[in-house]
Amino acid sequence: MPLELVGPGVGPTMRAETRNVSSGGIYFVAPAGEWRCGQELELTLAVPPGIGYSPYGGHVTGSAEILRIEPVETREGTHRVGIAVRFRHPLRLAFTS
Repeated sequence: MPLELVGPGVGPTMRAETRNVSSGGIYFVAPAGEWRCGQELELTLAVPPGIGYSPYGGHVTGSAEILRIEPVETREGTHRVGIAVRFRHPLRLAFTS
């Protein structure tokens, strides 16, 4: 799912792609850069519509802390990293109609 991040050293808004989402955190892949463990981020995760929870799409927002950073190999040879974050507070969910 598409993920947008804001935080110190990240720039105005960075886009990344999630690989794993749980109630406690997210693992995502992003361009290599000035990431560091303990860094705080603000994130927005797009939520597609789905049967059983909402006929409308929406987004989840919240703050998170980086726990782990690891290099990720790509077919294109680009420098990317996998980043595991833990949510610092309960997430906010908003659906649009």
